Amino acid sequence: MFRAAQFTPDVPIDTVLQAAAERWAGAEHAGDLTALWDAADEAVSYLPVVPLYSNFGFPWLRTWVRPLVPDIEAAPKEDRFYYEKFMVTTPNNPSLNDLGRDVLFDLMDQKAARSMADQFDGNVMPRLDDAIRTAERLAEEASEPAHTVFIDLKDRLRALRAWATTQRNTCAWVAGVYGYLEADDAEKRQEHRAYLDDMIDRDLANTRELIDLWETSPVEFMLVSDIGETSTLYGENFGELLRRKIELTEAYRDREPYIDRDILWRLT
Repeated sequence: MFRAAQFTPDVPIDTVLQAAAERWAGAEHAGDLTALWDAADEAVSYLPVVPLYSNFGFPWLRTWVRPLVPDIEAAPKEDRFYYEKFMVTTPNNPSLNDLGRDVLFDLMDQKAARSMADQFDGNVMPRLDDAIRTAERLAEEASEPAHTVFIDLKDRLRALRAWATTQRNTCAWVAGVYGYLEADDAEKRQEHRAYLDDMIDRDLANTRELIDLWETSPVEFMLVSDIGETSTLYGENFGELLRRKIELTEAYRDREPYIDRDILWRLT
């Protein structure tokens, strides 16, 4: 598809997409497939750019498998080792206990984090949910080869939603924890605490959905290393890491929000 667009620049992209859809799904379902591609593309167009986390920082800081709890270092170090050993970080990096900072950089403040979380909620997730429901319906209605094409696209969209939800929850962690720590009265702290509880509920549900996708989907929706984890790739034990995240999240979700602001001076 991309080669066709590259070597025939005078051909409209819609023509290239239509030809690919007919080749993969057949003429009967080509229109449905291109419409679903457009819907997915529209959802992606609304994704906010979350500093660092929208690109290489996502695997580097292990946000898919680390517990997003209000006090990240409440869990003993040995319990955090399963993800910290592959983080691109140093023992005194704020990224260990503060999702809004990395090294000497402020990635986002409370206001920006809340705005991005709201952008995910209002514009990204509803569109992804609609696209996934459409893909499910089309997969049920279609025969081969279109059935397999729609299953493949559905599960890739589910993976995208899991990634986007973790991005959203990372922003919500910053908005909630920073808001709680900056609040000057009990009522405001209670509001931020409720916001964090909602984030944690969403993150647990998202993690369980990701485990289901990982263990049941016939689609290879993400690259993994068959010789073990690295800082940029997860390994075949991805499901085990997600279950460990759930265990620690449930164990430490009720801790009071806390960030060790003096971590830069921590002896290593």
